[in-house]
Amino acid sequence: MQGLGKERSEMRKNARAFTLIELMVTMLIVAILMIPISMMMMDTVRSVGYEDSIVEALALARQEMAVVTNEALADFDSADLQYQDPPKTTVIGDYDVKRIITHIKDDESYRIVTVRVCPHGSDEELVELVTYILRGVTFGAGSGGL
Repeated sequence: MQGLGKERSEMRKNARAFTLIELMVTMLIVAILMIPISMMMMDTVRSVGYEDSIVEALALARQEMAVVTNEALADFDSADLQYQDPPKTTVIGDYDVKRIITHIKDDESYRIVTVRVCPHGSDEELVELVTYILRGVTFGAGSGGL
């Protein structure tokens, strides 16, 4: 019986376990490796959020351009299609949609319409769309246009 106990104590001496210092060094190395990985993940999350806001802003700008086109076709001399100072600004959700009308060379039959979308309360432009509208020009099927 006594010989069996000696064999077990010798096996314990030969068996190698991790010490506390080895475990702490391993955890330090893992923590150091996780810093750049976490920074990359944060950048990815930020860029996805920014891209979502660009897509939403582009949809709002296109919607405003559709309104401008319909107004131009219905009534070119509409008050909504005249020069306005300050530009017409509409708040939609978290965005300011600005419609800027300018005349070309004092000719009342040509106008440039610019639609800018910015985050609400900011001047940081997310999207800008520009179009020209002309008096007497029709669009769509059968008009001879493209």
